[in-house]
Amino acid sequence: MDDITALAAPYKFKAADESVTSSITLQDDNHFSWSILANTNYMMLGWIYATGAAAGDIKMALSAPAGCTGYRNVHWAGAAVTTPSSTIPDQGVQTNIASSDTRGLPGGDISGQIWGAVFNAGTAGTLKFQWAQDVSNATPTTIKKGSWMLLIPVS
Repeated sequence: MDDITALAAPYKFKAADESVTSSITLQDDNHFSWSILANTNYMMLGWIYATGAAAGDIKMALSAPAGCTGYRNVHWAGAAVTTPSSTIPDQGVQTNIASSDTRGLPGGDISGQIWGAVFNAGTAGTLKFQWAQDVSNATPTTIKKGSWMLLIPVS
């Protein structure tokens, strides 16, 4: 793949806040989805800015076409964080890109990084970032405007 193609990589910028309230069911993010090609590998990078109740936490996953594999790492506060001063970053590595990963919310604003590699097999389709509350809570869990993700085709 040439440098010009890589520079035209599909990035997504969250143009508005998105909230989930009282739900532990993973839902597709309104902004973070990409059409991916068959037999193509990708690098993924992003910055997620969120807020919500400490009791709710947040879980994240990826939905991908059949046969798609990869790895992702989330650098974020660990689950059950209760105050902003206790937000020591924790890393969660997933070797199955569809597995969910729970991260902490301190009852206020927090941000974290997500990165990884996506190896798509013979089926083109859509890669989707999904998220929900980890514990149902009446306080909305919100991924904030300004969060972004980038998916770069590399081969």
